[in-house]
Amino acid sequence: MIGQISDWDVSVLVWIAEHLRTAFLTPIMKFITYTGNAGIIWIILSIVLICIPKYRKAGLASAIALIIDLLCVNICVKPLAHRIRPYVYSHEVSLIIKKAADYSFPSGHTAAAFASSMAILRSEHKKLGACALIYATLMGFSRLYVGIHYPTDVIAGIILGDLFGLAGAAIAALIYRKLKEKKKISGTLKDQ
Repeated sequence: MIGQISDWDVSVLVWIAEHLRTAFLTPIMKFITYTGNAGIIWIILSIVLICIPKYRKAGLASAIALIIDLLCVNICVKPLAHRIRPYVYSHEVSLIIKKAADYSFPSGHTAAAFASSMAILRSEHKKLGACALIYATLMGFSRLYVGIHYPTDVIAGIILGDLFGLAGAAIAALIYRKLKEKKKISGTLKDQ
């Protein structure tokens, strides 16, 4: 079922290639796409945030969300969905980056981007989360622009990423709550 490709999926990619690709926009979209390879920009962002006390909880939430994303998307869903890439399915779709070695559904770049940005957004850092969310949206669009994913791959990546981000934020909040309780208990015991 997921392996099926609709005419709509292909027609959107063809329309983007014919109407939106420009000499100015192409290097920007390629750059955005490449920053998502192996989730590198989101991993770096998580590490930087963990190193800054004010943003540590958001960084932890993002890191947890990315781990959940990796396990679910790359290890479970992609191999099960077994959906071929658009440029393999249709000669109408032109790819402007290097071919991918894995399956198409869902978009791993998009899922990781939304997992990290949603985790940050839900961790009490609205401005930082909103900026990350804007970049995540550009990341998702860049996957369509370069011809490596179908629109339904990106939509699924957004939905899954949001869920993983919410889970990452909830787990990080739980960890912080447990650490606070432990600190209170150890402080109380020292007072006795």
